[in-house]
Amino acid sequence: MPSYAVIDTETTGFTNRDRVIEIAVVGLRPDGTIEGAWETLVNPHRDLGPQHIHGIHAADARLAPSFEDIAGDLASILQHRIIVAHNAPFDLRLLGAEYDRLGVSHAVTKNDYICTLHLARRVLPGARQDLASCCALAGIEQHHAHSALGDALTTARLFTVLADHVGGLDALVDTFRIDDSAELWPHLPIRQTPLVRRGAASQTPAAAKKESTDDSPTLGPGDMIVFTGTSGEMSRSTMQQIARQAGLVVHSNVTKKVRVLIAADPETLSGKARKASEYGIPIITEENFLRLIERL
Repeated sequence: MPSYAVIDTETTGFTNRDRVIEIAVVGLRPDGTIEGAWETLVNPHRDLGPQHIHGIHAADARLAPSFEDIAGDLASILQHRIIVAHNAPFDLRLLGAEYDRLGVSHAVTKNDYICTLHLARRVLPGARQDLASCCALAGIEQHHAHSALGDALTTARLFTVLADHVGGLDALVDTFRIDDSAELWPHLPIRQTPLVRRGAASQTPAAAKKESTDDSPTLGPGDMIVFTGTSGEMSRSTMQQIARQAGLVVHSNVTKKVRVLIAADPETLSGKARKASEYGIPIITEENFLRLIERL
C-alpha cells in the first residue's frame, strides 16, 4: 500500500530563475491519515519577492538553511512516496530547478504525482485554479493560507475528500497509474539540518533592536534614493511619485552617490541591500521614509 507526501512551496516568483523560500511536507499513511510533517524556511540569498503575499520576513530567512543544506534530507523524505500537491507541476518545477543548481536532478514526471488541482477540475464542477476556491467547493476550511505548512495541510485534506469522489485512495492511485517504488529522487548526504520556521528571528536578542526616525539620515532636495522590495501597502510607483514631489532623485541602482535605500523589509536579502551595506549606505523602512518626507 502506498504512502503519500503532500508538498507545498512558497517561492520568490514563478519562473525557473526564482527560488524556493519555504517548503513543507505532510506525510500521509495509506489510509490518508497524517503521520507527520516537516517544514522549513530556505535562505535564497536574494530578495524574497512578493512578501506581502507569502508574508515571509527577511530576518527569518537569514537564519534559514540554504537549499543545498536540506536537499538530501528532503529527498530522503520524498523517496518512495507518491507526491501530492496543488498545481503540482509548479512546485515540482521549482524544486527541480533547485536540484539542477546543485548539479543533480529528480526524475519525477506527470506519471509520478497526483495534482489536486487536476483532480478537483475532474470532480468539482466550476473549480478554479487557486486552492481556496477548490476548498470552498469541497466544503473545506482553509487555515494559514500562503504558508507552506498551512497549504500542505489544507491540500492533504482536499486530497482525501477528492479521493472519496473517485472511489477512495486505492482507486485514485490506479487511475493515475503511479508506481511508488521507483527511485525518483537523488541520493544525497542526509545532514539532519536544523530547520527554521517563521518567527525565528523574534527569538534572537537582535530582535529587540528597533529602527527609529532618529537613526535615519536627513534628506534634502536633490538627494538620490533607491527603493527595494514592495510591501503591498503602497505601490512602488506611488512611493516614487511621493519622493519626486519632495524634490528627491529616484535612482534604479545603488551607487556611492545614493543617500539612502528604502526597503519594504529592512532585513532584505536583495542585491541592492548587499551593495548598500558595502558602501555604508543606510537602509530604512518605507514607514520611516514617509516620516522623513514630512520633515522636508
